[in-house]
Amino acid sequence: MAAKLQINRIMIMAFLVNAIYSMIWPVSTLYMHDAFGLSLPLIGVVLMCYSLANAAGSVISGYLFDRMSHQRILMSGFYLLLTVSFIGMFGDGLIAFILFLVPFGFITGWCLTIQYALVSDLQVPNPENDSRKNFNLLYLAVNLGLVAGSGSLGLLYRHNEIKTLMATVTVIALIVTLIGIGIGPHNAVEDASRLSVQEDDSQGETVLKRDVIIRIFITLFLFWIVYVQWMTNFSVYFTSLGYSAGFYSHVWVINGIGITLIQVFLLRFAHFFKTSIMQSRFGIFFLMLSFSCLIAGTNKMWLLVAAVFLTIGEALFVPAAPVVVDQNSPVKVKGRNQGLVNVFSSIGKAVGPGIGGVVIVNSGYQMLFLMAILLLLFSEILLLNFKRK
Repeated sequence: MAAKLQINRIMIMAFLVNAIYSMIWPVSTLYMHDAFGLSLPLIGVVLMCYSLANAAGSVISGYLFDRMSHQRILMSGFYLLLTVSFIGMFGDGLIAFILFLVPFGFITGWCLTIQYALVSDLQVPNPENDSRKNFNLLYLAVNLGLVAGSGSLGLLYRHNEIKTLMATVTVIALIVTLIGIGIGPHNAVEDASRLSVQEDDSQGETVLKRDVIIRIFITLFLFWIVYVQWMTNFSVYFTSLGYSAGFYSHVWVINGIGITLIQVFLLRFAHFFKTSIMQSRFGIFFLMLSFSCLIAGTNKMWLLVAAVFLTIGEALFVPAAPVVVDQNSPVKVKGRNQGLVNVFSSIGKAVGPGIGGVVIVNSGYQMLFLMAILLLLFSEILLLNFKRK
């Protein structure tokens, strides 16, 4: 019951933190470009700094998670989030926004890693190893937070005015901090940690399987290089085909609804896929199908079918990857390895738009689609020989 209660609390915190993230990230490019006239290449540099800071936050928090009180690490992230949000509320001008955005990237990387590390820490070794269920619950909460945050932007961000948005972010940061304080220093998180260690001592600690973990990290990196094309360069692609920005936004409506439905299905049928590796491979396969549809045609039907395959691929792969890492990591390095999950994802997101832009400028979108399929095929081959987990 304690673990069940704790996963519910972690889900609430994950929902709120990711709602904050999705309020800031989508408007960053628009705000810097429209309000201050910053060029897209320079905006790309700022966003790369954000992603690198995000990766740094993941590394540091994951390292500390394995060595310090989990509650202290959790609350450090929330206090930093509240402080930066409060200061950002009073900032004015481009430099002030950038000085807010980069630390914000560090803190969101910190908080996201701690969320996954806490879920990993809740796992109690058992023959059925139901860690997939808890990670699916966390991913469901993350996605709902992203949908809620981005869905609120129409009300909170208007006419390049960001004060209302920042005030809302600060209030939510205060709420999530209060929830974190409510956990207390001696709580289910710490108890679950001790229980996990005791179980490992009695049953034999999980052996660190570096080969499996390195391969899943490489796959994460490649997956996000490919996936981020949909989030960035494809907005230009859709409009170049004569479709409105509204039609492009339908992709993310499909994405949000689809991910929620798929996660509910996976929670009901937790072992639909025999192993997390198998689930990861199916996710990569559906993303390949998405780009194949883009090669096949440019009418609305092909684009919408591609969006559906994109959603299925994301919903299967993204929650499965941290499970593979969790299942193949001993307790003493679980936090570090969950941090590296976000690091490789962040680096893929950071370099993906630039790589895609270079390919598009020099060879066109069709070459980009083909390159994406080849990278995903390579990822499938990397995971081909792992059947156990």
